[in-house]
Amino acid sequence: MEHREHTIDGLGCPAGPYRIDPLPKALDQMGWEHADDDHPIPQWDPKLYTVQPSEVCGLDSLESLRAWFDGWIDALRDSGFVIGLYEVPTDKARIGKRGQVVMSYLDAERVGTEPWEGE
Repeated sequence: MEHREHTIDGLGCPAGPYRIDPLPKALDQMGWEHADDDHPIPQWDPKLYTVQPSEVCGLDSLESLRAWFDGWIDALRDSGFVIGLYEVPTDKARIGKRGQVVMSYLDAERVGTEPWEGE
């Protein structure tokens, strides 16, 4: 999940919904709802541990993405987010709970986007 316009300072890569400040108004509540065991930050997941400055978070499948952002897909789309698809070497990515991935953005190759359901 990445924004069409916002980028991460220092990396120049598209920003995800947790990296935009301020978050679009339609997504304010999502940040609070996602502070739970179903949406662990990398530091809470022993398989992920942390996020280095050149790393970003993602999800390992469309199914994981839809589950992670369940109830927020329309608001994300309407706020300018798209589903970015990346390929990354397995030794440059860590997969944790709920399909969350921490990966080296510098080693990831953007291979396209996935249309929103119904488009």
